[in-house]
Amino acid sequence: MQISIDTLIYGGLSLARTTQGVVFVEGGIPGEELEVEVYSKLKGTPLAKIKKILTPSAERRIPKCKGASSCGGCQWQHITYEAQLKAKDLIARDCFQRIAKLTSLPEIELFTSPEWAYRRRVQLQRNDNEIGFYKRKSHEVIPLTHCPILSDEINLFLESQKEWLPELSADVKQLKLLSGESLAIYPKLKNYCSKTQIKLSELSFEVKGNSFFQNNQYLSDNLGQWAKGDVGGNYMVDLFGGVGFFSLMLADKFKEVLLIEKERAQVDMALSNFILNGYSHLKAQAKSAEKFFKEMKAKRKLIDLLVVDPPRGGLSEKVRHGMKGLTSTQVLYISCNPTTMARDLAEISSWEMYDISKIALFDLYPQTYHMEMAALLTLK
Repeated sequence: MQISIDTLIYGGLSLARTTQGVVFVEGGIPGEELEVEVYSKLKGTPLAKIKKILTPSAERRIPKCKGASSCGGCQWQHITYEAQLKAKDLIARDCFQRIAKLTSLPEIELFTSPEWAYRRRVQLQRNDNEIGFYKRKSHEVIPLTHCPILSDEINLFLESQKEWLPELSADVKQLKLLSGESLAIYPKLKNYCSKTQIKLSELSFEVKGNSFFQNNQYLSDNLGQWAKGDVGGNYMVDLFGGVGFFSLMLADKFKEVLLIEKERAQVDMALSNFILNGYSHLKAQAKSAEKFFKEMKAKRKLIDLLVVDPPRGGLSEKVRHGMKGLTSTQVLYISCNPTTMARDLAEISSWEMYDISKIALFDLYPQTYHMEMAALLTLK
């Protein structure tokens, strides 16, 4: 069929509205006239691939990576960076309006990133004597010796794989890398480090190769400092706190900080990072967010700032219920998924307890549909 692309959607696809209904298209750009072939369905909606570009968009470009069309890592290398940013802004606004029903919002602040060599953390897949990324929609490994979005340190490691790949035991199917002052690798590899230090502002973070840390080496500081001028008080709680990123970034604004993280290894690293940076008023506990709320309900302690940085699935029902039962003067919600963030904000708004003071979009993942959102909520 011949169609016209209307918009880009969260998930990396483009969308066309036809007389037969909505069609999802791989690789389309708004405004393009295309000849497409439907080959599958996605949640009941026809899914098509491009057979011929009849009228190309001025925002279409040649991808920097030859494997971009098949690799599962990037979805938008064929789109100019300016158009990617515009699409992400529209997607975020659509989520807040359509899912959360929030029509009067603060202006979304936009933080942009260098397009290339921004990614400091990566998980590589292995198949026999090949290592790389999964092919899109499969577990087939695309061999990789260089990736334009990865940091220079990681690319140097990939280019030398003939030296270290034979040393990997047969049962190692994944490698996790994190670049900082040195390159940290998990599982441990001979002649390489298992942990590294990442410096942001005047802070140092010691992290292991399999630790979670903010991916974009250019925007991490902006993300961590974004709310600093608007928060402060006696007591801050950092839920899903990991190795202590937000706890340390905001430490100077509070007399007491408590990090909550269910992974014991992450908590141990957070405690080490508190000591490393000379902070004695930062504490950390290994427990789930749900257990924390249950304990806090009995204490009835006022929280000046509650930081929530949940995984992609957003806040669980129990966590949302726990937040409602506490008195938090402000809530800093960080999300890597605007759809689940909008769902959670819809429920939080229904409590009629908080106003959304400000919102920001951090483009931590150029060339992909992924984005990081932040919202600061203030008690009415």
